[in-house]
Amino acid sequence: MAAVALHALPRALADHEVRETVRAAAEALAERQGVKLVHLWIDADGLEAELEGPPLVAMGFAAELRTTTTRWAVHRGLGELWRS
Repeated sequence: MAAVALHALPRALADHEVRETVRAAAEALAERQGVKLVHLWIDADGLEAELEGPPLVAMGFAAELRTTTTRWAVHRGLGELWRS
């Protein structure tokens, strides 16, 4: 089991629709990669995901989720979601 966290910029995940889109993206990514997403917590401050597998898998998952959701948010005019 491995856990990762992404920390949101202030107010970036305040909107329920944005959080649900991030949730859907995380679930779809896990399914595409064949990774079991054990737990996913999302709130206005960011997200934490617990996955079955080694830490390297979790890091790759977080990196891809960050890239995908940033692309979506920027395209919609929302700007960046995640802190550096």
